[in-house]
Amino acid sequence: MNLPSNRSPDPNVHARTFFRRWLLVGLALCACVPSLRGAHPLIGWWPLWLVLMPSMALVALARTPGHAWTTMLAAASRRPQPLPQAVRRRALPRRA
Repeated sequence: MNLPSNRSPDPNVHARTFFRRWLLVGLALCACVPSLRGAHPLIGWWPLWLVLMPSMALVALARTPGHAWTTMLAAASRRPQPLPQAVRRRALPRRA
């Protein structure tokens, strides 16, 4: 019996949806709120964070195969394997 799988074939579907929404909201904010077209002392240039960064993330997601991101994240989060310890020799029985 085949059960439907909740996994999508592309693991980046949620990331793409997030960045598309971020881009659309950023474009709307830059178009409607004139103060967001300038810079902020702590955040920097608003259009960079509202428009340019999500669009660059979408470009990066489009150029990279879907499973490469998950492979890179898994490799980055993996702890380094410890080096093998020296093999301890079994003590020889003493002769009396």
